[in-house]
Amino acid sequence: MGLFSGDNSDWRIGIAFSGGGARCMAHLGVLKALEDADIRPQVMAGTSMGAIIGALYAKGVSIETMLNEIEKINFVGMLRRLRLRSKTGLMSLDHFRNLLGKYLSNSDFKALGIPFYISVANLNTGKNEIFNSGPLIDLLLASASIPILFETVKINDQHYVDGGLFNNLPVNVIRDECDMVIGVHVNEIQSIHNLKSIGYTIDRIVSLSVYQNVLQSRQLCDVFIEPKNARRYPIFAFSKTREIYELGYDAGCEAVPRIIQLMEENPVRRRLNRFFKKRR
Repeated sequence: MGLFSGDNSDWRIGIAFSGGGARCMAHLGVLKALEDADIRPQVMAGTSMGAIIGALYAKGVSIETMLNEIEKINFVGMLRRLRLRSKTGLMSLDHFRNLLGKYLSNSDFKALGIPFYISVANLNTGKNEIFNSGPLIDLLLASASIPILFETVKINDQHYVDGGLFNNLPVNVIRDECDMVIGVHVNEIQSIHNLKSIGYTIDRIVSLSVYQNVLQSRQLCDVFIEPKNARRYPIFAFSKTREIYELGYDAGCEAVPRIIQLMEENPVRRRLNRFFKKRR
């Protein structure tokens, strides 16, 4: 029995997941908390690892199955197989392609049980692109292709990389489709006192740059979830999958009362939203 005794089937709830590598295991925790409260998304969007998790969930892959698969990822082993011959990146995406192929083989967007959108960055045009059709696995790999580290993904003669470059929390693409939008961001930005190293400084600069588009997306959310301390985990800390998952579960449980409150207090807003959408 979930926490929510009402019926949210008449609410069109959307969830957008940010990128963040292993930190995205917190998304699974949030999804579990929502499931426990009988709250189910009707539309989803994601960037990078958030897109991979969202697509697998939309396909019906269980949270426990995803946890088991992802915690097996051996990033150190991947580093040993650097493809220095690649012109567009140091590492192959073959490991992730094999993982996705296991559950999404021969699948396209129509095979997903929930409408789903993927954010990618087009290096040729320098623009963010959103897809809800096309080669699903290739687009997921493109969205998760961290520039320079991973090779780009070529689709229709265009080179694509991590969607977080331009839109790391793609709330905007589902806002008009939903009565309520939940945004889940796993890269919390806090004030710091010292820049510990060159690597830390570079990471800080990149993070602050990406966070600017997240701030815009946050304004479009009805509920914004940002698991505490997820940021302390490196993006390839897949061995810490369960720990990060628990952070997401705690954050999701904290957000559930607010979500339920919005559903119970705003039936009029929902009806007005649908009325005006029909008139467009």
